[in-house]
Amino acid sequence: MLTIVVYLLYYFKQYRFSLLFGRSGSLKTRADHELHSCFLAALVTLVFYMLFQQLLDYIATLPIEKMALRQIYYFIAACSSASIIITLTLLHAVRGCTFSPVARYCCYFQFIAMVIKTVQLILDGYLDIEVLRPFYQVSILTLTIMQFILVAKYPFKIFMIHKFAKES
Repeated sequence: MLTIVVYLLYYFKQYRFSLLFGRSGSLKTRADHELHSCFLAALVTLVFYMLFQQLLDYIATLPIEKMALRQIYYFIAACSSASIIITLTLLHAVRGCTFSPVARYCCYFQFIAMVIKTVQLILDGYLDIEVLRPFYQVSILTLTIMQFILVAKYPFKIFMIHKFAKES
């Protein structure tokens, strides 16, 4: 994921400053909006995944009662998904950027993940029903992989377009 953010910054050298600090005035074309939106989706996904994964790993080691630990863990996990959606929406609003399909699907994936995490909080954290834990683990892993592939798709597409354009 970090390589995607670095690639976007490197490959689009002329947009480097505007990708990080740009406003709607620097976004002149639809392609500029899509590039900026995809960059925001990649950056937010990377930063929040790293931060919340570290936090969740730490929470899992806390020496507290099992049910309280589950409640805290799943609540923070659900909040991480909500935070990604809120941050992406606010950054797009502040920057005056339209949502690209990549950013939109990132929000959809995070909404689905948030619902699954909330259901897991209720079942496993409050009702002590562990029957859906394998479904939870597989579905969250699948959504995470799908989101990483989705975020990597745009830079790969641009790279292939430019590579074949140079060869022609």
